[in-house]
Amino acid sequence: MKEDDDDRIRSGLPGKSNRKYLLRWILVIFCLAVWFAMAALLIW
Repeated sequence: MKEDDDDRIRSGLPGKSNRKYLLRWILVIFCLAVWFAMAALLIW
């Protein structure tokens, strides 16, 4: 029983970490897009 639970926990961790990285990259890309938009407006 314990081995099955450990396997479930181990299999669950990568998905959570990948989701965190995905959200972090989306946030970074969004910030870069906003920054480029502001820069474009200032240049124009």
